[in-house]
Order: sequence, then C-alpha cells, then structure tokens
Amino acid sequence: MSVAAVVIWTPGDPDPGPCLDSLAPQVDELVLTVNPGGSPSTRDAEVIVNERTLGFGANINLGVAATKAPFVIASNSDIEVTPGAVAELTRFTEAHPRCGIAAPQLQYPDGRWQPSRRSFPTIRGTLVRRTPLRRLMHPEQRQRTHYLLDERPSAPALSDWFLGAFLLLRRQLLEQLGGLDEGYHLYGEDIDLAYRAREAGWERWYVPGAVVVHHTRPSPTGASSHGARSGTGARSPASCASTRRACARCDFDSGCAHGSGSTAAILDIGRSPADPATCLALSSSSLAGRASACSYPSLEIQCGSGSRRA
Repeated sequence: MSVAAVVIWTPGDPDPGPCLDSLAPQVDELVLTVNPGGSPSTRDAEVIVNERTLGFGANINLGVAATKAPFVIASNSDIEVTPGAVAELTRFTEAHPRCGIAAPQLQYPDGRWQPSRRSFPTIRGTLVRRTPLRRLMHPEQRQRTHYLLDERPSAPALSDWFLGAFLLLRRQLLEQLGGLDEGYHLYGEDIDLAYRAREAGWERWYVPGAVVVHHTRPSPTGASSHGARSGTGARSPASCASTRRACARCDFDSGCAHGSGSTAAILDIGRSPADPATCLALSSSSLAGRASACSYPSLEIQCGSGSRRA
C-alpha cells in the first residue's frame, strides 16, 4: 500500500533536510510545503511554495491534494524517522480498517520517551495550562491524566488524540471530514481532527513499535518547547485562538454542550494572576457553559449555550 508524506516548513523552523532524508526511502510520494521568507533544503521532494504564510492545517491540506496515496504522513520539519517506522504504521492501519489516525512513539534525540498521547481537553483544564494559573497549579503534576504521563503502552493503544508532530492519516478519513480545519493557524488542529474523527466513528491508535525522533527540547509534559509548527512562540495570540476553538469543540465538562440551560459569565484574568485563588474559584464555578470567546494575554472566557465554534 502506497504512502505519501507532507512536511511543513516555516522560517524559524529547523531545516527540513534531515527529515526529508529519513522519509524519502520509506514513502512513495514526498511533498514539502514552504511558507515565504526562507530557502530550506528541499532534497528530491515536490515543493509547494506559498504566496502567504499558511497554518499547519492549510499546509497539510495542500500536500494531501498534491498526492494520491491512501495514507498520508503529516510531519514537522524537526522529525527524523527511524527505518521501518512508516511501514509499521501502515501495516497496523491496513489491518484496522477503522483506524483513521495512527501515531508513533516520539523520542527525544537522547533516546528518552516523549509523552505524545493526550486526553481530550476541557475548558477548566485548558484555563490552568494556558493562563498564568499554570504557575500556581503546575499542570504537569495535577493533570497527569490529561497528559497520560503514567501510561507507557508497549502495545498499540486506542487514544483520544496525539501531538501533531508526526501522524499517519487515512485519506478516506480526510475526504470524509473535509481535511484539516484551516481555521486553526497554530496548534489545536490535531485535537480538532481527532475529535471529528471520533464523532465520525474513526479510531485513533498509538503504535509504539514505530519510533520517530523529535528534535525539540524536553518538557515535563512532552509538549514542544518552541513553536516548531509556525516559527512563533507557543503562547502567541494565534496559539490562544486555536486552543480556544479546539476546547470549544471538545470540552466534555460543559453542561450546556448538550443543551438545556443558558448561563453566562466573563472571567478576565489579565496579564498576571493578581489573585490566583480567586481566579481558580471563578473558573470552577462559572465555566459550566461553553467557551465562546477568548484572547491573549488578557484572557476572556465567555460561557453560554451558544455555538461550539466561536
């Protein structure tokens, strides 16, 4: 079964040369999408040069449209794929017809395991992770079940979603869902795709027999410590907007996600947690509805029974 690979590069990202070299012997089609502002290594890949900077999802969709294989790898440029990893992912996905997304085991360059599986986010949890509350609440300690830090499967395991650094996607899934949501510019699109796959009855599998090396600095939760998918920092306004959209879709704690009541509250944390305890109390009591607006660095959360998509 043939496999295509799409690698995304933006100025500020690591040069994609080593990634392309590791993928080329393992795939049948190789595409590099390039945002304007630099001249990366291209090797023998088909190159798509964008006239303007596009987000991760839009770049993947361009690469998918330029290929024909039934399976498509979506990859950061800071990845090196170990020999046989693509074949392992492909074999597993072929053997599981409802597997729409398959993810490998990520490793840091020193060989350490990088946590890459996640539970779907909630508004409450994201409020702690993506605001100054993180300095008080230490999500890497208190949200271990979100990061699945105590689970290291040695055999394939069903999962909610995975870090989007390297994923194998079934083309049939992408066609059914209309590709990745291009409304996300920076982060969140991997959560969104996995959630829509789940809603459509597709499975998402972690396949630890496939190993790829992720050239990023280690963090306690496994999250990348730089903006590898965009060339910008992880807590930029675009990042916050994408995170908000993903949580508005996936928040399973939201009482009004399924309907009846209507509540409204606005929580403005500001640039620093002047009173973190008050912020936490407000978040716990007021985030009973669905978040429909936020911005950064002054994070505004408005809850209600409105649209899932802000």
